[in-house]
Amino acid sequence: MKKIFLILSLFTLCFAELSIEDFESDLYSRNGGLKKIELNLKIFGDGLNKDYILDSLNMVISSYFYEDLFTEQGKENLKKTLIKYAGKRYSINIDEILIIKLKSKDSAEAIKEILKDANLL
Repeated sequence: MKKIFLILSLFTLCFAELSIEDFESDLYSRNGGLKKIELNLKIFGDGLNKDYILDSLNMVISSYFYEDLFTEQGKENLKKTLIKYAGKRYSINIDEILIIKLKSKDSAEAIKEILKDANLL
């Protein structure tokens, strides 16, 4: 029984999960001005520290335009860049990032028009 408990404890230590909920940021739009987004993430890895992850997310997301985050490629690039930045800056090993929610005050139709105007659709 002790062996099973030890194995389960080691497994949980190696594979941590961190939720980032209701993260808000103002991003520049290609059309000018600022647009507000709200983001929820689930992050899997080891050595996860919420403060370091939030700092990394703030640093990385500020390099994106609003329109970029609403494309498949933009979301994948955000994940890859966040993994690389957190690894280099804080030695955090992130295995996977799931975008649970990406929300804007703009309607879906308005976002689609913005993406068309920016030639991203």
